[in-house]
Amino acid sequence: MVNSIEYQDDVKSFLLWDGFTTEGNRADPGLYFVRLKVGQNVMTKRILKLK
Repeated sequence: MVNSIEYQDDVKSFLLWDGFTTEGNRADPGLYFVRLKVGQNVMTKRILKLK
């Protein structure tokens, strides 16, 4: 579950994930795909969660 999204004009934005699932369980280590959609723009990135 995304903990927060920081956005400021003319500054790089970032997404902060707390490492928990939407059910409140700690996510296992592994490869995850993050998809962010804003208006017509869609971005997919891979993230690696280590123990």
